[in-house]
Amino acid sequence: MLRAIKNEPINLNSSFEEPDTTGNELVTAEHWDAKISRYGKFGRKEEKPHTGDASIYLHEFWSGNINQTVDVKPGLIIAQLKYYVTTVVTKLLGTVWLDLEYLDKDGNVLSSIRTAQQPFVNSLGRWETIGVMDQIPARVGGEPVTQVRMSATINGFQEGGIMYLDDFGLFQADDAFNVPFIK
Repeated sequence: MLRAIKNEPINLNSSFEEPDTTGNELVTAEHWDAKISRYGKFGRKEEKPHTGDASIYLHEFWSGNINQTVDVKPGLIIAQLKYYVTTVVTKLLGTVWLDLEYLDKDGNVLSSIRTAQQPFVNSLGRWETIGVMDQIPARVGGEPVTQVRMSATINGFQEGGIMYLDDFGLFQADDAFNVPFIK
């Protein structure tokens, strides 16, 4: 993954610093939404952040994703998430992955890309990064791509352990031919 110089994420509240003000029961950070299967919540806490003062806290969580839809233009794009899984676990078979869904102006999915699933067991007790880079096309099937729905799916984290998410950023080059550099 590319490293450090200038671009900031184009999505809002990428480090989960702003608490939710809308009453969202699934995710308690502003500008984020979630889909959850069975039980769990993406809870914003001022605890164990990778950067800033806050992160997303998961405990006793079955499966689901945290997501945000962002306006984009054609060109190179990178999504990156930092996650931390505690070493105190009773059964840890879960995985994390990222999805980018390319949408038209009405929010219809035109195309998508998904990372490989990363098992939690490979990164216990330290911050880990998962990311994806792709080229957003101007059109898919004749329809203009105007938005991307970025999501991080957490699966199989139901027994023991605590997980933190932070710095879920979407980066896009200013010019369709330049690569966005990230921290």
